[in-house]
Amino acid sequence: MISWRVSFGWLLGDGDARLRAAAAGIAVFAALLLLCSILLPGGSRAAALFFGTAQILAALFAALACCLLACGHRHKDNRYLRAWPVFGLAAFLHAAGESVYTILEWNRFQAFPSAPDLFFLAVYPVILSGLLMIAFPRKMIGKAKLLLDAVIVLGSGLALSWHFILEPFYARYRADALTKLVGIIYPAGDLGIFFCAMVIRMRYAREPVIRTATGFVLGAVAAATLADVMFAGMTLEGSYRPGSLPDAGWAFGWLLVGYAALFQKWSPRIFQERPLRESRIPSPAGSLRILFPFLFAFGTVSALSMADLRKESGLAPDTVLIGFSLIALVIVRQVLTMLENGQLYQRLHGLSRTLERQVDERTHQLSILHDIANEVNATLNAAEVLRIALRKTLSAIRADAGAVWCKEDGESFQVACQQGFSPEEMAACLLAPQGADNASTLSRMQAAVPGGKPCHIIYAPLRCKERALGILVAIRREVPFEPVEEGLLESVALSVGVALENARLYEEALKAADTDPVTGLPNHRAIQQRLWAQLEQARQEERRFAVILMDLNNFKLFNDTYGHPVGDQVLKRIAGILSSLCPAPYTVGRYGGDEFFALLPGADAAAAESLAETIRQRVDREGFTQPGQSRVIPVSLSFGVALYPDDSQNRYELLTVADANLFRSKHHGGQVFLSGDNGNYSPEPGMKEFGTLEALLSAVDNKDHYTRRHSEQVTDFSLMIAEEMGLSEETLRTIRIAALLHDLGKIGIPDHILRRPGPLSDPEFEIMKQHTVLASQIVGSISGWETMLEGIRSHHERYDGSGYPDGLAGSDIPLIARLMAVADAYSAMTTDRPYRKAISHDEALAEIRRTSGSQFDPEIVSAFLRAVHRQAAIRL
Repeated sequence: MISWRVSFGWLLGDGDARLRAAAAGIAVFAALLLLCSILLPGGSRAAALFFGTAQILAALFAALACCLLACGHRHKDNRYLRAWPVFGLAAFLHAAGESVYTILEWNRFQAFPSAPDLFFLAVYPVILSGLLMIAFPRKMIGKAKLLLDAVIVLGSGLALSWHFILEPFYARYRADALTKLVGIIYPAGDLGIFFCAMVIRMRYAREPVIRTATGFVLGAVAAATLADVMFAGMTLEGSYRPGSLPDAGWAFGWLLVGYAALFQKWSPRIFQERPLRESRIPSPAGSLRILFPFLFAFGTVSALSMADLRKESGLAPDTVLIGFSLIALVIVRQVLTMLENGQLYQRLHGLSRTLERQVDERTHQLSILHDIANEVNATLNAAEVLRIALRKTLSAIRADAGAVWCKEDGESFQVACQQGFSPEEMAACLLAPQGADNASTLSRMQAAVPGGKPCHIIYAPLRCKERALGILVAIRREVPFEPVEEGLLESVALSVGVALENARLYEEALKAADTDPVTGLPNHRAIQQRLWAQLEQARQEERRFAVILMDLNNFKLFNDTYGHPVGDQVLKRIAGILSSLCPAPYTVGRYGGDEFFALLPGADAAAAESLAETIRQRVDREGFTQPGQSRVIPVSLSFGVALYPDDSQNRYELLTVADANLFRSKHHGGQVFLSGDNGNYSPEPGMKEFGTLEALLSAVDNKDHYTRRHSEQVTDFSLMIAEEMGLSEETLRTIRIAALLHDLGKIGIPDHILRRPGPLSDPEFEIMKQHTVLASQIVGSISGWETMLEGIRSHHERYDGSGYPDGLAGSDIPLIARLMAVADAYSAMTTDRPYRKAISHDEALAEIRRTSGSQFDPEIVSAFLRAVHRQAAIRL
C-alpha cells in the first residue's frame, strides 16, 4: 500500500518541487478541459455538469490559494497581502455564480442575462479594488488618477467597440437594451482589469513578486477576455452551449490566478519580506503608459468623428456625448495631475528645507569635530588632550557640566578632569561609569539630584582598537539632549579616544627613550637634555648650579668576578642610594656603563662637595650584599665636580672639567675633587693644557665669530650620531674634545682669508686647507690626546678619496673623522656665512642623502638621519 506521504509527497517537498507539481496538475486539467470541450456534445447535461464543476473547482482553487498566501506570510507591506483575499473573494463570487448557473442549466433554464450574471459582474469591482490595494504606496490622488486612466481607456474601448462592432452586431440580432449593456460590461471589465494590471506591473518593474503575480494575472485576464468576447457573440447568435470554448477559458483563467498565489507562497526567492519599491528609473514603457490614456481618447474621438463625417450627416449626438465625456475625464485627470504636482512640490520643498537644515547641522558638526580633532591632536600630553576635549565638547553640545573618567590604575575608573559639576551632581554621576568597562556605544540616563534639578546624562566611551580607555560624560539640567547632540558626542569620543591613545603611547615611548632599563634613572640622552635646559635657565636667571660625575671603581673587575647579573644589581643599588640622597629639584641619572651623574640646581661648591661626600660615605658604609648571603662586598665611587659659571658656561666644557676632576678622584682613593682644589695628584694627560687650548679657541672666535658656535654645534651633532651608533663612553669623551677643537687651526689662517665675504681663490683655498694640519699639530703636542688627532686632521676627508689633507678614502678615514664630517657639513649648511645664506633643515638633509657614498660614509649618514628623526619626534 502506498502511504499518504508518498501520495502527497509533493506537498512536503521543497518549493520548486511543489510548484512543478502544481504546474503539471494545471496543465493536465487544462488539457482535459480542451479535450472534453471537443468530445462532449455541446448543450448536453453531461457537458453542463462537467464544465460547470470544472469552473467551480478552478475558482475555489484560486480562492483557497489566495487565502493561503495571505495567511502564511508576513510582509512589510501588509496591504499587499490583504489584496489577495480580495482576489480570493472574487474567485468565490465566480464559483457561486457558476454554481447557480449550473443548477439553472441542469433544469434547462437558459436566459441572458440572468441571476448568475449578478455574481459574475460583481467580480470586476472586487478585482479592481484588489489591484488598487496593490498600488497602495500611491496617495489618494494617485489612485484616483489610476482609476481615471482605467475609465478613459475603458470608455474609449467601449465607444470604439460599440460604434464599429457591437452596435451593428446587436442591431442585426435585435437584442434588448439590458442584453446589450451586460454584453458590453464583460469585455469592458476585462479591459479595465488588464489595464490596471499593466500599470502596476510597469510601476513596480523592479519587484520580482509584482512581475510574477501580474504576469499570471494578465494571462488569466487575457483568457477571460477571450472567453467573454466569444460568449457574447455566441449568445447573440444563439450558438452558445455549455461545454463550448468560453467555459474552458474561464476555468483556465482562475487556475492561473491560483497558481500566481501558490508561486509566491512556495518560492521565497520571489517573495521578499520588505516594503515594495516603485521603479524610479524612467523608461519608454513608463512614459507610454502615462500618455496611453490620452492617445487612446484622442484616437477614439477622431475615429468616431471621421466615421460620422463620411456619412455626410454630421456628427451624431452620441459621438458628441462620447467626445465631451472623454474630454471631461481628461480634464479631470489633468486637474488631479496638477494637484498631485502641487503636493509633490510642497513635499519636495519641505524635503529640500529638511535636507538643507540637515546639511547645515552636519556641516556644523563636522566643523566642530574638525576643530576638536585639531586641538586634541596638537598636543601629545594625555592630560591636556582630555582637558581640551572636555572644554570644547561641552561648549559644542551646550552641556551644563561634564567629566572624563579614565582607568588610571587599570582596575577602576577615576575622574581625570571635570567641569561645571556641583557636589550633588558628582555624587549622582559617579556610579554609572563603574559598570561601563566594556561599553561600546553611547548610553543615557536621568538622575535626580538631591536638592537640585533633574539631570539628563549621556556617557560616550573613549575607545581605541576595541580597548576601553575611559568615558566622556556630559549632563544637562532639565532639558534632555537631542539625537544630533548625542551623535556629535559619540563622534567626538571616538576622535578623543584615538588622540588619547596616541598621547599615552608617546609618553610611554618618551619615558622609555629617556630611561635607563637597568636602573630606571634618566639615561645619557636625557641627562644631556636636562643639562642643556638647566644651562639655559641658569643663564636667564643668573644663578649657579653644579654637576657631579661619579664612577664605580673597578666595576669591570667586579663584573668579571661576580658576573653581569650581580653587576646589574650593584648598579640598581647605587641608583637607589643616589635617588634617596638627591631629592627634587636635584636630578640623578646613569651617564654611562659604570658612571652616574647628578645635576644640582642652585648648588655652590660647598653644597656639591658636601653631597658628594655624603654619597661616598654611605656607599662605603653599606657596600653590596647578594640576596641570601651575609657577606658585604665593598663598593666605592670616585667623584668629579664642576660648577657653573665658575668652571665654564659651556655644557661640554663643564663635562670636560667634571671628567678631569673625576680622573683626579680615581687616582686619590675616591676623594671628592673640585676644579679649585690643589692637591698632590697626577692629572689626566692633557687636562692641564685644555685651558690653554680653550684660550686659543676663544682667540679664533674673536677672529671669526662663526667658529665657536659652529664648534659647539659640531660637538652636539657628533655626540648625537655616536650615541645612535652605540659607541663607548671613552669614544664619546674623545669626540667631545676633538669636535670642540676641530677648527683650532684657523688661528693660523690670515684674517683676510678667514673673513672673506665671497668665495676663495684657489691659492687662498689651499691656505685654508692647512687649518686641519695646523690644528692637529697644536693638539698633537699634548701627551695622551693622540686619539683626538684622527678626527681633527681628517674631518675634511671625503669617502670617495677626493678630500684633504691626505686624500684618504673609505674605511681608511678614521671613524671619528667620518662621523665629524657629517656633523661639520650639516652645521655649515644650516648656518649663515658672510658669503652665503643658510639653507633649510630639509634641504640640508636632502644634500647629505645625495652625497652619501661619495662625500660621506653611508653608515654614518644612516645613523645621523635616524638620530635627527628621533630628536624631531621628541621635540614634537
